[in-house]
Amino acid sequence: MKSIKFRKSYLLLICAVALLSGRAIAQSPLNWEKAQKFDTGVHSSIAILPSGLVVSFHETDNLTHEISYRIGKVGLTWDDKYYISWSSSHSIDIGGSWPTVAVTKEGYVVLAYSNSSARSATTLKYWAGELDPGGDKSQTITWRIKEKNYDSGFHPSLAFNSTGILAEAHESATGSGIFYRIAHSKNPAAKDFNLVWDSGDGGVQYLP
Repeated sequence: MKSIKFRKSYLLLICAVALLSGRAIAQSPLNWEKAQKFDTGVHSSIAILPSGLVVSFHETDNLTHEISYRIGKVGLTWDDKYYISWSSSHSIDIGGSWPTVAVTKEGYVVLAYSNSSARSATTLKYWAGELDPGGDKSQTITWRIKEKNYDSGFHPSLAFNSTGILAEAHESATGSGIFYRIAHSKNPAAKDFNLVWDSGDGGVQYLP
């Protein structure tokens, strides 16, 4: 079968509306902005900070699986329409599949991905670093941890809560279901961004 390659990546900006406006979005109808092209590639993931900085990771294509990221900044036009102004793309010079990113309000960044596009015997890895949450889009991420193994599987997903607790979920490499893990950064104030897995040494399976 001919592989499918997305030639355009699109971003819906409702996340900017939800975080940056003072209105009670949960009690109002969703106001969708038009989709805008911002890069080419596949399997994109995005995180937004309260300051309006946006971090997006993706695979550049379905052949090399090179992982790249962009940093953007949410803005508002004269007629009250949200947009994102993007910096240049930055490669992290490794290949991987299904990248996913989460960022805390302090600017601590965690990237997770599978080391292979194959769905069996794949290793899950993470990178961790920081950026300036009050800075502009021209900055780059300062990486403190690179290519650290943490599990096996594919399609990882990440999210931080307001206190810096990280939730991770992924599909099993063996096809036995979906697993999750809970973690926190060991001591980011001292530049120690190793993840401490509070849920145990391995993934916890979702039960029916």
